[in-house]
Amino acid sequence: MRAARSGSVQSVKQALEFGIDVDALSSDHWTALMAASEEGHTDVVELLLANKASVDTQRPNGDTALNIACEHGHVGSMRALLASGAAIELATDQGFTALMAASEKGHTDVVELLLANKASVDTQLPNGASALKIACQNGQVGSVRALLASGAAIELATDQGFTPLMSASLKGHTDVVELLLANKASVDTQRPNGASALFIACEHGRVGAARALLVSGAAIELATDQGFTALMAASEKGHTDVVELLLANKASVDTQLPNGASALKIACQNGQVGSVRALLASGAAIELATDQGFTPLMAASLKGHTDVVELLLANKASVDTQLPNGASALKIACEHGRVGAARALLVSGAAIELATDEGFTPLMSASLKGHTDVVELLLANKASVDTQLPNGASALKIACQNGRVGSVRALLASGVAINLTDDEICTVLTAASENGHADVVELLLATKTSLIDWTLKKGSQGTVALGRHLKEKVNAASKMAGDITTIAGCWRGLKEQLLAYEGESRLLIKLADTARVVGFLKRATDTALGVLNLLGSPDEISWHQALDQEREDRVVFFEALLADDERMAREMGDEQQQLEVLTRLKHGLERYGDVLNPRELDVMSAVFDAIVRYADVVVATVPQWFAISETEWSRAEASPVDEGEEVCVRDASFFELLNHPNVRKFYGACHIAKPFVIHEESYALDSRGMTWGYLLG
Repeated sequence: MRAARSGSVQSVKQALEFGIDVDALSSDHWTALMAASEEGHTDVVELLLANKASVDTQRPNGDTALNIACEHGHVGSMRALLASGAAIELATDQGFTALMAASEKGHTDVVELLLANKASVDTQLPNGASALKIACQNGQVGSVRALLASGAAIELATDQGFTPLMSASLKGHTDVVELLLANKASVDTQRPNGASALFIACEHGRVGAARALLVSGAAIELATDQGFTALMAASEKGHTDVVELLLANKASVDTQLPNGASALKIACQNGQVGSVRALLASGAAIELATDQGFTPLMAASLKGHTDVVELLLANKASVDTQLPNGASALKIACEHGRVGAARALLVSGAAIELATDEGFTPLMSASLKGHTDVVELLLANKASVDTQLPNGASALKIACQNGRVGSVRALLASGVAINLTDDEICTVLTAASENGHADVVELLLATKTSLIDWTLKKGSQGTVALGRHLKEKVNAASKMAGDITTIAGCWRGLKEQLLAYEGESRLLIKLADTARVVGFLKRATDTALGVLNLLGSPDEISWHQALDQEREDRVVFFEALLADDERMAREMGDEQQQLEVLTRLKHGLERYGDVLNPRELDVMSAVFDAIVRYADVVVATVPQWFAISETEWSRAEASPVDEGEEVCVRDASFFELLNHPNVRKFYGACHIAKPFVIHEESYALDSRGMTWGYLLG
């Protein structure tokens, strides 16, 4: 084997004389004949053949000595093999014949010899490729010429519809293209998808091939099944020289796809500034939009091709054209974070507040997606920071809801009104908290925002109020039903029970009353639902969900209050108010705590601890008779207490000394500035019985 590959005739003779098998295989399944054929040692090939070497032995991949010799262009070796009867059509496992192998490599003399020996010129691979197609694809003009001279089928296509002309056009082998056209190749044959040789050449930027095809009369407007013309294909890929060639040959500049896209729109979308410049120079309609309303400027803005945007604007593209939904190029650029495009549009006077039909401004869109650099750019250009959607949501609320901490930071730095809420009274803090954006919550709390001040200006309503939804529903039902109905009575009772709570302006007192009010509202909700025959309906779920949401909003507010040490200190008030808050918190937690959710319990406990630390006060056990509302007072007046007279007097005296504001008149207790009597429980004397008679004597 080594001797055959090295071309040593003498060594090969000696090996044969020693009786070595002429067809012995190496470890990689090569025979001596194959090795000599690969290296082109014709004399060794002839010697081996003279010693009865098998001419058509195949390697595992199907290669024969002839195939190997043809692939490597060794015409002498292959002539000797043919003379010894080598099978000229014996192909590899992939279907490659000796003619295909020689054609692929451009060994013209080998190709001609094979053809002279009657090699089949139009044999095809499993995918349909012929020797001519293979030679054209590889730019082997000599092989192509020889094959054509032998009658190769010039239109024989692959299974995918590729003709030899298309293959040469794809690879840009201009000399092969010209040779094929000179031999009458069909210039406008189309693949199953409609692509022609010209389309293929233009798509791949083969300007020489495209020129040759145009000279031969290729149909310049012949489009694919999707409507793509050669100009669109070249524009999409940015082959400026091809675009200019097509335009010079009168290609239609404003042809549109079925969706309305033109070559200009396609070039803009793909950022092909050279193509865009050439198309504009040829008069392309700069405002020609797709069926969805997308202009070339919008397409470039969407993808962030700043150089294209600037070129279009320099050519007077309309900067504020809107899609049917109201989106402008600026809104589109901002939504997708294209800061360069947005800057160019703003420099050209784009309307910074131009909103969509749903009310979305560019600032809202950038905030929604978290494009901080765009948000900062818009704010620097005086975008209105507090514009709201129809539902009341602002850019800040949108950013908080979606966890866009960078956008939130930029908006806060610009002086945004953090107190803005949507129609559901959903604060920005609530929006961030409910969606689990802890980093945004932390940022909002760290700002010690004006949320608390806003609540105070609202008279302690809004975020810290409970029962808004229930009151609204019951009031509406009452008005519809009339004043003498049961639901009207519910409405009056609801207002009466909530009167003191809603009138309370001190935030921490309001918090201390949470458990009692929540318990009442849950019962009142069920009562109203029952009166209205809504139990078991979807309304039952939605009413309770509304109350739960009010409670969550309220907790978020008080969490913010807790984080603001300065405001918290002011809300604690003087010593008497601190005592009142602590006592009422303890009373509420002990008496009604089972209705509270974990977050409410946590925030109330945290407020209690904060006041104790601040005021250094310890609250004694709250007496059994202690009450904070008129309802509790009325109920307590008619109920005995377990404590004896001495304990009641001592506790009442203690609370009097503390000047506690919540001691009221009870059975066995007192209220400051009100007379009270403590007496043991007794029964009236039966004047009709014997006892009375006995006393009278």
